[in-house]
Amino acid sequence: NSEATKADLDAWLACNKQAAPTRVVPLAHQFGLQQRGIPESVADETVGTAVRAATASPFVVHVGTREPRKNLLALAKAWQLIQETLGPDTPRLIIAGSRGWLHEEFDAFIAETKSLGGRIVIIERPSDRDLAYLYRRCMFTVFVSVKEGWGLPIGEGLWFGRPVVCSNTSSMPEVGRHL
Repeated sequence: NSEATKADLDAWLACNKQAAPTRVVPLAHQFGLQQRGIPESVADETVGTAVRAATASPFVVHVGTREPRKNLLALAKAWQLIQETLGPDTPRLIIAGSRGWLHEEFDAFIAETKSLGGRIVIIERPSDRDLAYLYRRCMFTVFVSVKEGWGLPIGEGLWFGRPVVCSNTSSMPEVGRHL
């Protein structure tokens, strides 16, 4: 689904003395609101209570599973430094996604800092309506993964017209290349 993934696959095939033609078929990142039964303008009452509460003040959103390669501990620590600089003007960081594997270190940081005093909010298993609402209203999206095959939230954020701060590794620079 990306030139980066193709290069990884081609290298693996070469190391294993196998050959196969490969080509890139990128993933679509258009959100497809109508196909999902979501109106173009997502009304407040159609999203979860936790999402509405989390978005009461300016926020930045990260969408994805909470697992080590998503680099969320580094993001949370960076948010802590931002908070030390901006104080009460620090926007919320909303992390929208499911708990994945090896999440304990991140969870411990969140517990120890009390979610940076409420500056980090976790939205567990957001619905498509929740995600559309978050993308439309965020200041920008952030995606700091260390390795991705594609990086769908980058394309989704751009599709919603939001600026995206993302890692410059693996496939991630490819996602917004044509937007």
